[in-house]
Amino acid sequence: MKITYILDRPDLGGGVKVVFQHAELLRQLGHEVCVMARGEKPRWAHFRGRYRNTLRDHSYSPQDLLIATYWTTIPVA
Repeated sequence: MKITYILDRPDLGGGVKVVFQHAELLRQLGHEVCVMARGEKPRWAHFRGRYRNTLRDHSYSPQDLLIATYWTTIPVA
């Protein structure tokens, strides 16, 4: 399954940390997981999947599941 999480910004916070943890667990189960956000991937994020430092580039392949993680990310999804 192809899954993309859409974060507004990857700043350290409880919700953002959970997104990276959940994304990594899904990746370990064999899913193709991507996290998109405005800003560089944080050093503390132990996510080895695909990371995109943008919310504007929609050239990625179709996804099975897009997860808007905050109300500001709904238009992107």
